[in-house]
This record gives sequence, structure tokens and C-alpha cells, in this order.
Amino acid sequence: RPSDKKEKEKISIEVKEGQSYEKEEGTLSAEIRRPVLVDQNGTELSINKEISEYVDSLIAEYEENKAASEKEEGDVHYAVSNTYEVTHDGEQYFSMAAARIMGSGSETYQTYTIDKKTGEAVSLGELLGNEETLRLVSENISAQMEEQMKEDASVVYFQASEGGFSGLTGDESFYLNQDG
Repeated sequence: RPSDKKEKEKISIEVKEGQSYEKEEGTLSAEIRRPVLVDQNGTELSINKEISEYVDSLIAEYEENKAASEKEEGDVHYAVSNTYEVTHDGEQYFSMAAARIMGSGSETYQTYTIDKKTGEAVSLGELLGNEETLRLVSENISAQMEEQMKEDASVVYFQASEGGFSGLTGDESFYLNQDG
């Protein structure tokens, strides 16, 4: 008997290049790119609002540093750029990592994982499904940390008793790699 519920078709996701922000003023520079995620019909996904807020924060950071440098004596060096990479484009999920790169070479990441059935962002908690799974994964992570520290004295992790890792909440930033 045919099902009354029609399976929702999965969307395909493509990354388009949005408006970029490039400035070079003496010893200050910014090269910030804005990725835009669209479905197979060219419709922008709702996650673009969050991505855009992140990119806007990078631009604001550059502008703040530029204004502060104008008040200081001497040369102030400041450079910021960003990159983004699709880390997973599988049957069910799409993940992208965006990196903020400072002139000093330090990097920070913002990640986005989208469910292809809904077109919406998915949290780590939603992906893992329930509190029990979060607890089991947290225990596994702690065990791996302990094992690595036993095998190599130069590896150090801080556990909950030391103010470090105390378990997953489900709100952590994450991405899927090509293997899922």
C-alpha cells in the first residue's frame, strides 16, 4: 500500500560568492569574503542570516581596529581575512567551516551544518539525538583524552576536575568531514 506521507525531497546546496569587503590602508588590511548558500533553485537558505552576521562582525572588527589605530602613535599593523570550505556534502547533511585569519597567523572557526531535508541548521544535540547519546560521546571523548595523555607525556588535556572538559552540551560548534 503506498504511503500517505510523501518523503520530503532532499535539497542540494551550493556555495555562491557574495559581496566581498577588501581594504588596504597603510599597515591595515582586510580581505573578507561572504559565502551565500543556495538550494538547487537558487533560493538562499535561512542560514545565510547567521553567516552574514558572522561576516559583518569581521568587518566591524576591522573598522574598530582601524579607528583605534588612527588614535595611536606609530605604525599599527592589523590584517584580517577569511576563508570557507565545504567539509561535507553528503546524502543527508552539508557542512561548511569558515576561518577568520589574523595577520599573526592565528585562526578561529565558525561552522555550519545543514540538514538537507529541512534546509535548516542542525545543532550537535539534534544530530546526536538525545541526552544519553551526548553523555556516551562525552565519556568516549574523556577516555580518548586520558588514553592520549598516557601514551604521550607531551599531550595535556584539562578534565572537569581541573576546570576543563566536562562533557558536551549539544551547542558546541562542529562540522562533518567528507567521511561524515
